[in-house]
Amino acid sequence: MCESVLVNLPSSRTLYDYSHFLKSELGFQADVLQLAKKEAEKTGLYDAEWRKNVGLLFDEINIREDLGYDKHIGKHLSL
Repeated sequence: MCESVLVNLPSSRTLYDYSHFLKSELGFQADVLQLAKKEAEKTGLYDAEWRKNVGLLFDEINIREDLGYDKHIGKHLSL
């Protein structure tokens, strides 16, 4: 059998901070786009004309509540 590679997830506090940074709702969120635009302007992404032509791709992640990790035995556990 193939062994899976485990990914270290952020702490629950970090996940809380990320998930409550902006108001989350279904559909297109103009405030998220405005935040992305401001960050792009701060980093100089609009300095050259060719950098203004971009595409954005959004995805989501779900973290299961019934999934745990036991650091003493080094395994994921289904709670």
